[in-house]
Amino acid sequence: LYKNFGIDSLINAELLLEETWDIFPDIEVGSIEIDRVVISVNDAFYRLLVQESGGESNLERAVRSSGLKIAVVAGISSVSGEKSFSLPVAALIRSDGFGIFHPDPEFPSYVVEGLLSLETSYDLHALDPTPLTLKGAGVFWVARERMSDFFRAFQVSSQCSSLALEKVFSNEQTQALGVSYRQGEQVSPQDCLSMYFRAGEDIVGYSLSSPAYTYISGGMYEGFLAPIFLSSDRSKLNDMMDRNSLTDWNLAAYTFSDDEMPEGVFASSLTDSILGRGVNVRSPADRVLVGGKIAADDGSVGITVGLAEALFPAANMAVGKILNLLMLKETREVSGGFANSFAEISLRISGIFEGEDKALIHDAFFPLALAFNCSDYFTPSLGCDAFVLRFASPEAMEIGLKELMSEFPQYRFTAPVKETIEAIEEVLQSIGRGLGAFGGIAIVLALVLFILSSTLTVQRARRRLGDLLAMGCQRRHIFVFIAFQTLIAGTIAWGEAILGLLVADRLVARKLLEIFQGGYTSSAISTILVVGTIGFACVLIAGIASFARLGTLDPLAALRDKNLKPLSRA
Repeated sequence: LYKNFGIDSLINAELLLEETWDIFPDIEVGSIEIDRVVISVNDAFYRLLVQESGGESNLERAVRSSGLKIAVVAGISSVSGEKSFSLPVAALIRSDGFGIFHPDPEFPSYVVEGLLSLETSYDLHALDPTPLTLKGAGVFWVARERMSDFFRAFQVSSQCSSLALEKVFSNEQTQALGVSYRQGEQVSPQDCLSMYFRAGEDIVGYSLSSPAYTYISGGMYEGFLAPIFLSSDRSKLNDMMDRNSLTDWNLAAYTFSDDEMPEGVFASSLTDSILGRGVNVRSPADRVLVGGKIAADDGSVGITVGLAEALFPAANMAVGKILNLLMLKETREVSGGFANSFAEISLRISGIFEGEDKALIHDAFFPLALAFNCSDYFTPSLGCDAFVLRFASPEAMEIGLKELMSEFPQYRFTAPVKETIEAIEEVLQSIGRGLGAFGGIAIVLALVLFILSSTLTVQRARRRLGDLLAMGCQRRHIFVFIAFQTLIAGTIAWGEAILGLLVADRLVARKLLEIFQGGYTSSAISTILVVGTIGFACVLIAGIASFARLGTLDPLAALRDKNLKPLSRA
């Protein structure tokens, strides 16, 4: 039942047993023989083991008598025979994930060289990429039983002194650098491994992608690159295939909305995967089994309660039924649109798992196995269509990019996130320059209008100003009084502008959050200072330019004739 559950990691236990672990049964870990292993399981899978064994006491007896085993099927190519072996389980570790541990640092070498008969070398160019060769001791191609043309890559852990194997993808909170072939061919995993070791210690991991399924952002989201449809009714999928055999748009880049799907048909796409929605694949370790059993091979699959209720009248009716899948296999541009071909596959539903989401439940290998099974790519070529290096910092990525471009000129290196940000910044700068130009014109117009308005005010108030001057008021007192009134008007206008800036800033932040699905923070302090400085400068210039005309005003003439023009300075 558990032989195809999937092995996520094969590492030296000395790195992990430093912490306090809940080990079952209680044994001396250091005394474990080299042909036995310790496996880690989460609480859900541990409960499943106890249930299948008939209680903890029966499970303990099975473990102590080597009755619980991990079966492994591995190989480099389907052309060379596959290697298969089993390892008795000496103990279980209660943890968050799955792994295979051993206290002996020679255990990885025992597995790779002894059980698999693979040649190993840390010199990436010392071995030919022939069958039964672990190229550079860095890539471990694991083949599923009954899936001889399916491969999965593992990398060597640089933290271990021996040939330790671990998962290829790392955490998503890093800088990513994508690699592709200039001629459009697939990327060689051997070259990928060379890049990984050449780029130095600043790389924190890498990811490989198959032509149809990928781990996006280092495993943050798993998802299908090509659209996939599923239903319990084959006729509905046949109708979908007929209706979409020729389309006006590229189906590979299209996301179907719910109202475009026939009743009882569900879909997923790359966009759905990035946004964390649509049909996806989840591990049985993360869900509680509520009916049936875990899928034991690639011909069966578990589903969630949410998907079962959407496909059948009742969730408990789903066990044993057939689930039909349709995956986009190829799309090519033709006269009048795009011609699409699909791959069809049928899976028997083995069990129902808790969860209201619409998800398929299988082991970690199933998505890639399904993708390879539904595509015509020549998988024994060991090619991948995408390779992503993850650096610890943007600075490390810049340095690594220069080195890799000089050492691997046949490849094209791109930093998609960095380039996207730079493109967005360039667009925003262009918009900012345009808005700045309009703002400058607006400032000039406002300044001219302000001067005209103040000048007209002076002209209209000449008689009142003449009265003030005739009564002995100093010109500077009148200037300060009127300038103060002007300053109040300018301050009110400045406050309105600041309020508008703050409101616009929040609106822009909300819209960017909706578009980019991420946080956005901004500070308008610099903008406020600039606006305030320009505003006060405009008020000052306008006041000086207009009220300087007070120096040309003759108070006696203003008292005698209200239409008398100001005296000339000459």
